[in-house]
Amino acid sequence: MSTRTGDTPPAPGNEPVPALLKQIGVIPAAAEPEAPAKAPGAALGAFDRGLAALEQYRARTGSVTVARAHAERLADGTEVRLGVWLSNTKSRRGKLSADKLAALADLGVEWAPTRQFLSDHLADQMKMAARWSPAR
Repeated sequence: MSTRTGDTPPAPGNEPVPALLKQIGVIPAAAEPEAPAKAPGAALGAFDRGLAALEQYRARTGSVTVARAHAERLADGTEVRLGVWLSNTKSRRGKLSADKLAALADLGVEWAPTRQFLSDHLADQMKMAARWSPAR
């Protein structure tokens, strides 16, 4: 016959910690308050916020050349450190999806290859791989 763990009272000295604390008069702390609501711009991802800031900057100035220290305030009040975002995005461009690169190219960012370039480059790479792969 087997007994379940919860069927028998704990042996003396093996009481759960909260019960022991209650016996000696320690009052548990109040539960942690809920996490504060996210910032207004949190609904957009970091890339989307940066892209929106770049679009706004381009509409205002006619250029996508941004000083590293420049910060752009979006309509919802979110401030984007646009120069830093653009610099970081450029340094990570190898990891960006084709859609993100195309969105940057559509705004006129010089270092972002267009969809056509990406498509052509992939086709060239596939041809080269086929030519140099060992025969099976």
